[in-house]
Amino acid sequence: MNELLLRNLITISEEHPYHRFIGVKVEKAAGGMCRMRFSPSENTLNMAGVVHGGIYYTVLDLAAFLASASLFADDQLTVTSDINVSVMKAVAAGEMTVEAKVLKMGRRSCFIDSRIFDRDGDMAAIGRITKAVLPFPRMREMLS
Repeated sequence: MNELLLRNLITISEEHPYHRFIGVKVEKAAGGMCRMRFSPSENTLNMAGVVHGGIYYTVLDLAAFLASASLFADDQLTVTSDINVSVMKAVAAGEMTVEAKVLKMGRRSCFIDSRIFDRDGDMAAIGRITKAVLPFPRMREMLS
């Protein structure tokens, strides 16, 4: 995807109401990688006072999507076909970093490793995500 369209996609992703609710900020998406940050808030904590597992799934998947978007053509889209998340640590506070890396981008499938780290750099969750690569001719129009 060209740089201008990718920047527009990042802006649209950050401004999505659910992502705004979480407080996601994308730092970089390029070359099959993505790095973003968010800080837990009362909106993202479960009854036990730690980040809700669904939030982990969301940010891991979003980072994977943006990492893959940096590699696909201007008229393609990737959608999640499989996601497996392992939560390794409960986190209640502090800025968290999400990093995703495309492991293999094929014509029809994309495989991504996505990880969340707490403020101390300890891994809090890992996601192994498979995305289907689809033709999506409207992508250029939507992002221009």
